[in-house]
Amino acid sequence: MSAQQFPSLQWKNRIICITSETFDDDNATRQIKMLDNDERGKKDRKLVVLHCTSEICRNAFTKASISATPSEQVAKFKVRLIGLDGGVKFTSKTPVPLQKFYELIDQMPMRQAELRTKN
Repeated sequence: MSAQQFPSLQWKNRIICITSETFDDDNATRQIKMLDNDERGKKDRKLVVLHCTSEICRNAFTKASISATPSEQVAKFKVRLIGLDGGVKFTSKTPVPLQKFYELIDQMPMRQAELRTKN
């Protein structure tokens, strides 16, 4: 799973992509709850949270479908951080707190450049 599967988001958004066999997977539900806060922080980091099964990808919070073609058969929970460039920057097989994603993003060169430009 990479940003190339989400061409409308590449170079515009960083993606937390949650994959699971079904949308009611316990780990996926737990992961979404862990990410469902700090809208301002997510917006500032250009962060979009997607939940994908083998058949469809959707926004994890609004449930709106995203035009993307999942490229893999999904059998177990996984969460990935995909950078603006489309590369997978982090992967975990267990739910991860939002703060961990922020720490990873804030260390990225493109994020550092964004912060310098802001100030």
